[in-house]
Amino acid sequence: DRTAFGAAVVRQLDDPGLRLLYDGYHMQLMEGDLSRTISDNLDLIGHVHTAGAPGRHDLDDRQEINWRAIAGLLARKGYGQWVGHEFVPRGEPVAALREAIALFNAGAARGVQNV
Repeated sequence: DRTAFGAAVVRQLDDPGLRLLYDGYHMQLMEGDLSRTISDNLDLIGHVHTAGAPGRHDLDDRQEINWRAIAGLLARKGYGQWVGHEFVPRGEPVAALREAIALFNAGAARGVQNV
């Protein structure tokens, strides 16, 4: 559904073991405004999925989600839960995953420095 619906369910049930899996790829396609939505609901998010949009490809400059900025936002807000890189690499998979992890870690490092 939408983030607002999932967040409402988690808030109503009020169980610390229930959290949202925030799939950035799908949320970009369905509702956009990832930074605001993540900020507004970060206390309810237990897992973030990454993938480039469009196409579910690498986290590079050929897609519209700025994952480096999202990583910085998560770091600034103190997010300490899971992040899963869930994309279809254009090239060699291990190299693509290393690049995604490096990009995300660089964004997170920038986020921590800007606190």
